[in-house]
Amino acid sequence: MSDNELLSEEEIQALVEMDQGDEGEAYNLDAEADEYDIASEDSTLTSHLGSLDMINERFARLFRISLKSLLRYQPKIESQPVDVERFSTHMASLTTPISLNVVKIPPLRGSMLIIIDPQLIFNSLDSFFGGAGSHTEISGIRDFTPTEYRIIQMILQRVFQDMKAAWAPLYTVAFEFINSEVNPQFTSIVEENDLVIVNKFNIDMAHDINGSVQVIYPYAAMKPIRELLRNQVIGDSDIDDERIWNNYLKVAIE
Repeated sequence: MSDNELLSEEEIQALVEMDQGDEGEAYNLDAEADEYDIASEDSTLTSHLGSLDMINERFARLFRISLKSLLRYQPKIESQPVDVERFSTHMASLTTPISLNVVKIPPLRGSMLIIIDPQLIFNSLDSFFGGAGSHTEISGIRDFTPTEYRIIQMILQRVFQDMKAAWAPLYTVAFEFINSEVNPQFTSIVEENDLVIVNKFNIDMAHDINGSVQVIYPYAAMKPIRELLRNQVIGDSDIDDERIWNNYLKVAIE
């Protein structure tokens, strides 16, 4: 070491005093660390789903008309705010019995989930065969009967038809049924910790009976069209009025 690199007496004394001191100066001693969940970094997507909200409103209108052929009356359907959450969290919130239907959504990748509340199934079944529609109390996991499965398929056909029409002004999608399940533990469209986009439609039926339909998209499947979903240019005026009128006529003559 050269003489120029030797410490001066003042510098040596300063180091000694620093070593002997009980406390030294430091920055951010009171700073607290916030837990960061990397899996939730895209959860802010809910603030950029204006188009999806409008798609849901359009679907609610169309589906209300389509259900009239099953219920023999037109129910009230209200779309709930779009939510983003972990798949496992949402599945854990479900109560049984319930109809869980896995559906492909080409050209988007992956599969979606359509969840049908049992009260809509049982009420549709009763009304379809001439009843007035009644509340059915059933709890626990059980399979649906062949007749109930037939009603489920009829509901799904209407969901596919109306959801396709609701998406049409923004993006062309198809819906291909894969399978049905009644146990949430055996139903999977993504990994447990993956994010999903939850779209819920509350259905108010006769005799104060309430049901719902939920449409669950994998968040990853929506990434290719994220910019489209950010836009809010699709207004109610873009709804296919001719199709709605045709549905009214179809229901009226059934």
